[in-house]
Amino acid sequence: RLTDVQWAQGADDARVATATVTPGIRFVVDEVTHTFPYPCGKIRPLRDAPPADAAAATALEGEVEAALERLLELSLKMEEKGPEAAEAAEALSAPRALLDEHKQRVLGGEYTDVTERLEAFSLRVCALVQLEHADAAAAVGTTDAAERLALVAAALRDAVGELSTLAALDQIAPATSAARSE
Repeated sequence: RLTDVQWAQGADDARVATATVTPGIRFVVDEVTHTFPYPCGKIRPLRDAPPADAAAATALEGEVEAALERLLELSLKMEEKGPEAAEAAEALSAPRALLDEHKQRVLGGEYTDVTERLEAFSLRVCALVQLEHADAAAAVGTTDAAERLALVAAALRDAVGELSTLAALDQIAPATSAARSE
């Protein structure tokens, strides 16, 4: 998918375009066929293998969905009071859209099988959740959706824990300051 085009003036008054693309699939470059005027090569899709334990992978999918729902809930509670409530709502639109679209695709039977469903969902969540570099590289490079979902679930567990603590402190702070003012 083409995401951006930048035009510049090149040598001999020629216009040069630099395009930024987002691949629709993961792939492996098997061979670079040439580099001028732009890189070209032969690729092969990098698809997930069927899960060794579909039930366990599906349970991880549910855990990730629940963690995202919980993060949305906690974030809304905290940000609805703040001065940046509109910005927070906009930031939360991406995870909400991801969850809604995934549920619609599941209910609509758009996935051909569990492997496709887990791959699509786990890769989209990886694009959304900020993982540590090593975890992000492992998540994108693996062909095991359960492994990818486990990495994301661990990061989301930490995020839910931190946000739960902040939300609890946020509830305590107004009550404490009100009691002091009396």
